[in-house]
Amino acid sequence: MKPYDDTKIVEANSNLEETFKKERELWQKQVSELVESIKFSNKLTDAMVMGLSYRQQIIEKIAYYRQVMYKRKSHLDVLKADRYRKYTVEGDLKMSASEKNDAVAADLTSVNYQISLLQNQIEYLSDTNQTLTNFQFAVKNKITIITEEIM
Repeated sequence: MKPYDDTKIVEANSNLEETFKKERELWQKQVSELVESIKFSNKLTDAMVMGLSYRQQIIEKIAYYRQVMYKRKSHLDVLKADRYRKYTVEGDLKMSASEKNDAVAADLTSVNYQISLLQNQIEYLSDTNQTLTNFQFAVKNKITIITEEIM
């Protein structure tokens, strides 16, 4: 039986790793700069607006990555069924169901890894979104404190 060719997926995974790494670095930089801006009272409104803007961008990214991940999971289900069928029909060795499942899982490791990459990026963005939500409360609290000091 012909082995599963996953060279394109492995290459795509490598590209995804690099893309996600750059995206995380960008968000880390943007959020750090935003947090630094809370030190200055005259930058609070800009910081609040940027925080909302960043949150919206993250929500859109999360939605997009979830859509891609669901497509990959759907594709994985099709590949699993196909590989299982091939091991059943074309396999040179008689294999039990669990051995076939193990062989299929081994064949599709790169696809599962791609789904894991997407899940990790979604989790990172969700955590970043929560950080921005907390930041919004910090800005609100600082504005309240400044307002009370003036009065």
